[in-house]
Amino acid sequence: MSAFLGPIHYWLYKKIGILGELTGEIEKLAKDNGWQVNDLEKYEYTELPALEEVIDESNIHNWLQERIIEKERDYAELVAEILRGGADRLDDIKKTAYDFGRKRAFAAETDAIDSFREINNIIVDGMPCDRVNEIVRKTPEEIEWLKLEDLHSAYWEAAGADGEVYYTLNSELINGLLSETGLKYQNVEENRYKIG
Repeated sequence: MSAFLGPIHYWLYKKIGILGELTGEIEKLAKDNGWQVNDLEKYEYTELPALEEVIDESNIHNWLQERIIEKERDYAELVAEILRGGADRLDDIKKTAYDFGRKRAFAAETDAIDSFREINNIIVDGMPCDRVNEIVRKTPEEIEWLKLEDLHSAYWEAAGADGEVYYTLNSELINGLLSETGLKYQNVEENRYKIG
């Protein structure tokens, strides 16, 4: 990554903020339901300050990587602790993730290729240099890609949850984003995904 702040850094920082916002919605869900979570207020959403006010410009890449780790860890720890109070709570968390996506739903005319691009503007999937997703087929009607690396499960396993919970919630979020388009997101086989 560049030694100077550029559009890619603002793009990534915005995605980090969105993950914090989703975590905050789940924190509200826990509070509204009276679910016991240690330090629940830790997960409350607060808008991120302007990037140029807080970033270590002498170490941009590592600073952003640390923010990703923090937000991924918070998300996993909060959900894992909620689920320790009852596995049936997953349905409410899934609905929260879907509704979070639906509030940001893509325009009805958004095709599969543009949807994939827009999803990548919202969901944190590591650093851009990680190149996690590799498109294998694309048309305006359907796009398929391979996920070359799982960058999320380790946070969930460290929090005492199954890494699949992340992917379940991610599916709900993405289908919320696609809710106006007529497109659906699917895990068609291991590490292979499709929008169509």
